[in-house]
Amino acid sequence: MSIKMDSIKKILEYTNIIHSTPLMNKSEHYLNCQHTFESELITRGPYREYEYVCSKCRYATNHIV
Repeated sequence: MSIKMDSIKKILEYTNIIHSTPLMNKSEHYLNCQHTFESELITRGPYREYEYVCSKCRYATNHIV
């Protein structure tokens, strides 16, 4: 029983740590990133579509960069 209670206490402790750490939200990270876009193939066939994804922050756009 004590092993189970210790595990629950650790889970609660780690959950509190995760919730209390200041994480940069996605829009702030996008604005501060020095983007390096790479093209990725979305669809195959005669009409191929590409998406451009930043290798650093994983921001994606359909527009040619």
